[in-house]
Amino acid sequence: MGDGLKELSDRQKVRESLDWIRDLKQKDVDRIMRAQSSKGDDLSMKMIYEDCGGIETCILLWLRLSRMTLHVSVRPLNALRQLYIWQNFKADDPERNAKSLAAILNCSEQFVREALTAKSKADEVKDKVTLKE
Repeated sequence: MGDGLKELSDRQKVRESLDWIRDLKQKDVDRIMRAQSSKGDDLSMKMIYEDCGGIETCILLWLRLSRMTLHVSVRPLNALRQLYIWQNFKADDPERNAKSLAAILNCSEQFVREALTAKSKADEVKDKVTLKE
């Protein structure tokens, strides 16, 4: 059997290794998943179970990430916020000024101002490069 087929077969075996969870009564799964401790990894799985798709999401994470420490970075979220600010900021519009955008994006007004400063610096560099060409 080729390496690709063997790998696929191994993944299928792992996936099937947790199929038994789907055979349990939903009320029992709920009871166990919601009763987890309020500390550390157990709390994380409880939050994932309650807020991110239930047992199917938990099974997927157990299959792919069990025993792995996972850090959920806000760096991509902040980059998306920054892009939103660049595309939507208008100082003279009360619905699109720094205060309003900060409320929409659940960030500080300082974050909005820093994003705008970064945009203006990037535009200056872009203009200088364009002038040289």
